[in-house]
Order: sequence, then C-alpha cells, then structure tokens
Amino acid sequence: MPRPSPLPSAVRVPALGAVLGVALAAVPALGAPSRNTATVGAVKASWPALGLEYERAVGERFSASGFGSLGRFEPLLLPLAEKAAKQKVPPLSYRELGGRFQWYVGGDFEKGWQLGSTLRWTRYSVYQSRTQTVSHNKTDETGEVTQTAKGRANMGMIGAHTGYKRTFGPGFTAQATLGWGYFYLQGRGSFVAEAYGQGAGPNATVVSTGPTPFGNLGIGWSF
Repeated sequence: MPRPSPLPSAVRVPALGAVLGVALAAVPALGAPSRNTATVGAVKASWPALGLEYERAVGERFSASGFGSLGRFEPLLLPLAEKAAKQKVPPLSYRELGGRFQWYVGGDFEKGWQLGSTLRWTRYSVYQSRTQTVSHNKTDETGEVTQTAKGRANMGMIGAHTGYKRTFGPGFTAQATLGWGYFYLQGRGSFVAEAYGQGAGPNATVVSTGPTPFGNLGIGWSF
C-alpha cells in the first residue's frame, strides 16, 4: 500500500502559521476583562424560587442589569410579620421583572463597590382552599364546609442600592445588593365559605404605598 506523501513545505508553513495565528489571537481574549455576569439568586432558591440576573458592562465604570424571578415568595422577615400579626400567611407565589443601573465607585466590573438605581415590578398571588366536616348542634347533621382564600396584587418599586461584586479565578462570581426604595401596591382578594352548595364571603381591595428595603445575593459566572 503506497504511503501518503508529506505536504510540500510551501503548504506546511502557511498551515502552521494559520494555527499559530489563531492560538496567539486567542491569548489576549482569554485574559481579557469580563464584560458580562450571569447569576442565580442564592437566598431565593431556598424559598424555593428561581431568580436570574444578567449584567452587562457599559463603558469602564458603569453597567446595566436585567433580572427576573418566579416561584414561592417567603422573605426572611415573613416569620416576624406573622408573629406580630398572630396569624399565619397562606403560601404566596410571585413573578418579578426589573432592571438596575450601577456605577462602580470603587474597583471595576470584576471586583468593586456599586452605587445605583433599581426599578422593579412584582405580582403576588395566593390561593388556599380547605374543607372541613362540621356538625349541627341541634340536629347532629354533618356536612362539609369549604373555605377558599384567593388574591392577587401588583407592586411597582423604584429605589437606590449599593452592592459589592467579586470574581474569583477564571470566572466564578459572588454579588450582594442591598437597597431602599418606595413602592406602590394595588391588589384584590376574596374569602368564600361554601356549605351545602352555597357560599358567600367578603371581597377586599388593597392599596398601599411606602418605603421598603430590598436586596439580593447572587452567585454565578463572569465572562
């Protein structure tokens, strides 16, 4: 079987040069500063909820972010609020969309302190239904009573935040944000008790405004 002839030197040299050229061109890119960061909300994951945020560098000292969340809403202060009200809050689910703009006052995009503004929209919803068997005191008849609570609220918020971000090694990133904002919330809810096929209950409309703290702890990757 004939052996393949080696490539002529006129072909080998340009081919080798092309490979070396690609390798040398990739070296600066590998060491280039990160311009993007994608993180997952670490605290929200324990509720459980999925929170994602994407941040893009804008110039040398500024960045813009977009974020969204979906899942159960169970903030750290909820148990304290339930204790103060002496009432258990039904499970809340929520959806959230928002954006941030920040200025790196110290450090840079990969490691530095931030000051910025946050704009956020959130929808909360609740649904809980419970059926009990009850008996009439005089007739001893038994029947089922179904209690249903449901509601939905939309909240808009604008605020200012500070934060710190640190990138380790090739790209692992941790970022913390803490801020104070002003919110406007509007919602409607109802409570219905149904027995023997008939039910009635009050409806409520809620409007609330005021200051509120907010924050996030994210872990992810910069690239």
